Formats: sequence, structure tokens, C-alpha cells
Amino acid sequence: MPEQPTPEGLRPPEQTPVDTRKRRVDALSEKMETLFEGEHNRELRERIERSFLVPQWGEYHNEGIFMDSHLALILNQIDVVAAGEVPEGISPETLRSMQKALTRNREGVERYVFLHDISKADCLTLKFDSVEAARNAGLEDAQSDEVPVSWNQYQAMLRMDANGQKAVEGDEEAFRRWATTKQLTGVSYYHPDQKHGDAGSKSLREQGVDVDATMLVAIERHEDAYQFQKIDAERYLMLYAQINQEGRDYALLASYVDTAASLRPDGNPDLTNFQALAASKEKAELVPRLLVALGTDSSETDEALRIFVQNRVDRKNNPREPLTRLFKSVADGKLDTSKFSKFMESLFFESDAVGTEALQELLSRIANECALASYDREKLAKGVVALVDDTFSQDDANNLVELVMTDPDAVGKTFGRKLGRKMRQLQEILEAAKA
Repeated sequence: MPEQPTPEGLRPPEQTPVDTRKRRVDALSEKMETLFEGEHNRELRERIERSFLVPQWGEYHNEGIFMDSHLALILNQIDVVAAGEVPEGISPETLRSMQKALTRNREGVERYVFLHDISKADCLTLKFDSVEAARNAGLEDAQSDEVPVSWNQYQAMLRMDANGQKAVEGDEEAFRRWATTKQLTGVSYYHPDQKHGDAGSKSLREQGVDVDATMLVAIERHEDAYQFQKIDAERYLMLYAQINQEGRDYALLASYVDTAASLRPDGNPDLTNFQALAASKEKAELVPRLLVALGTDSSETDEALRIFVQNRVDRKNNPREPLTRLFKSVADGKLDTSKFSKFMESLFFESDAVGTEALQELLSRIANECALASYDREKLAKGVVALVDDTFSQDDANNLVELVMTDPDAVGKTFGRKLGRKMRQLQEILEAAKA
């Protein structure tokens, strides 16, 4: 992975002088004033400025001690995406999707940066080395080493000693000393009753902030990548079926810049989950394109996928039935129905990566692997005569020959019961009669 670009003023925490953070915060504040100008946005700007002081401590956010470092690095990652300088593990299709979202409304994406974590301050959970450490830090009623706190509770804790008081004012080294002394091991941004993305979207709606629906979805979904431990097109559809293409691209960009700006202790982001999300998106969007290329109407494909998702939501038995029916309809008279259905189910539901650029390759594979078998009518007719007995007449044999020539997948359903054990013999006859 290429070395991660470093925004102006951002250095590893142990090397950060006081004036470096001031320059970073000043730059963020200046951009914020431009993006959210006017008296009507005054309260919003205050909430954004509060977010600059949200603590980052533990395994997952090592960009800097406070969240201003995270926001600065996200803005830098937007430039990285625009320049196409993403790590090698990001596919060309994923990069194009993210660049489309950025091109549509770069200013909107920059506004998103300041808004997506605006409610982290309201969802703080402090993790201590022990329950006793939590109580000694000022949370006397703590029943666990992980304690959800309000912003006011957190600020009150800090003000209980000299290091904490300096941390309230944005002193990174003072916070480091406070956290070490108090045996703080980590900070997360979830309360039992809410996640910070959902809380942020809700609060922006309630505050009447001028934010479009696409951005609100991105704020709610910016941590969706963590739900993807592997490529899972089915899960992707469950999450994004109701969101249009523009919203999907925006959410993908939002997830990427947030993940790429979340550094682990080694100074690098872990993009594994994002890559699984992106590959799931590619596969979920490839399947409809593939079916349309095979002659299916796009509305028919969309409807089958919609019913499938609803079946999963409703926990119905055999939720895949509308897709199975669609696959059979696509294959009817053109492809081996059984082979094509298995091919499509494997493509969609298994966790192999398939980029959207593989469309022509997949069409070639389908033509080769799912082709209808052709039979020599004369050889077939002679072979089928051997099946005639008291229960299987010559008329049955003639009908069987016609069915094999026109719709071989229907043979088992039509004649399976009548032939019984002779179905195995029929398979041998069919194999011998292939042209």
C-alpha cells in the first residue's frame, strides 16, 4: 500500500507541537466558516467546533489525540480520490464510482466531512483498564470498565484535575497524561440506544440544517463497511436496495474517506472491510447488468430483486424463489436452465470477487458452460424405444423425444414418475445421442 499522504500540520501524536494543532484547527475553522456561513448556521458551527475536541484514544484512531486530526485527514483523502492515487487494492470500478460522487458535488462532500461525526460527542463510551479505574477517574457509579457518558459528564471528569483541565482546552499532551494516569484504554462512539451516525442524521433533521437526503444516508451509513467481513452481494442489497445509484456512490465515497483516515497504531488504515463492501457493491450491480445483456428487461430484474429483498426482510421460506424464477425465464429456450440457474446463484451468493469489468468474460462463460445440449433425433428415437414397456407407451416415447429436442430441462418433471428407475437409463441414452 502506498504511503498515506499527510495533511498540513498532521504528525504522529508524539511529535505534535502545540502550534501544529492550532494551525490545523484554524484551517478547519476557516473552511467550516466558508461551507456553513451565515447567522442561521451559528449553532451548527458551534457543534462542529465541539467535535474538534472529541477524544481519540485506543486502537482505531491514531491520526491524533482529538478528532480535528481525523477530519483534516479525511479532507486530504478527498484530494487523493480526486487525483486517483488510491491504494492498489481499490479497483478501477470502485475508484470511478467514488470520483463520480465527488464530481457531482465536491462542496457537498466537504460539508459531509464536517457533519458525519457531529454526534460522536453525544455517544462517547470510555473504556478503562478496570471498573475501579473508571470509578477513580470520576465515574463513581460505574458498573463496568466501559461506561457511556454524555459530553457534559466527560468534560466534568476532565476538569477534576490539572491535566484534564488543559485537555478541555485542546492540549494533546495533557490529554495523553490524563488518559494514561486514569488508565483509559480506549474511546468508542456508541451508546446502547444509538450509533453516532444515526444520531447525527437525526439531529441534523431536527435542527433543520439544509442537508439533502443523499448526504443524510451517507452520514447514517458511513460505517457500513464494518458489516462486511467478506464479499456479500446479498447483504449489500439488503442495506442499499432502497437507495439509488447516486446515493450508493456517495455512500461508498463516504465510507472510503472515513476508513482511509482512520489509522491503526502502525500509522496505516485497515481497508479490508471497505474492500469487501466495495466488491459486494460491484457484484450486486453486475448481476442486473448481466441479466439485461442476456435479454431480460431491466424492470423485470429490478422487480425480482425487490421481491427477494422483501422476502428476506419478512423471513419467508425460500426467499430466493423470485430470483430462481427469473433465472429460469432468462434461460428458457436459449440456455440449459439448470446449469444457468446454478451459475447465477453461485455468482451472486458466493463470496468470490467479480468486478463489473468482467461482464464480457461472464457472457462468454455462460455461452460455453450453460449451452443447450443438442441431440441427434434419430439416435435419440432409437434409444428411447428401449424404454417402452407396459407403463411407458410408444406415444410416450415420441413425446419424450420431442420434449428432449425442445425443452430438456422439463424431462424429469414430465416423465420422472412414469420412468422411475429408468431415468438413469434415459440419462445414458441422452448422453449417447448428443450431437
